[in-house]
Amino acid sequence: MAVKTRAPKDRRPQISDEALELFLELERAPARRRERQDWIGKSKALARILDLSVEWWMMQHVNDRSRSSCYPPESGAYAAWHRVREVREQLHEAARALEPTSAQVIQEDQLEPEAT
Repeated sequence: MAVKTRAPKDRRPQISDEALELFLELERAPARRRERQDWIGKSKALARILDLSVEWWMMQHVNDRSRSSCYPPESGAYAAWHRVREVREQLHEAARALEPTSAQVIQEDQLEPEAT
């Protein structure tokens, strides 16, 4: 019997222009602003748009630049980090397709170092 390995349609993120614009705005914000209530509110709104609210409440968000999850594999947050990471990569692809030279998305070498 065949087994579906793709995500159900209702759980696949829909990357709208609004979501992409908000993602890029949050990505461009300096680290010192990421503790502010307005940035946190926008991060929560982006999670809602991308159907990642559950993951957001697990402290996993698409603007997390870490290279790997700091949670053990048996943790729900570990799976949430991987789901959010997948959406983050899709957002980066959409940004590059929109503006290949001036998208101002974070490059791979600008990610936070991997946790040890």
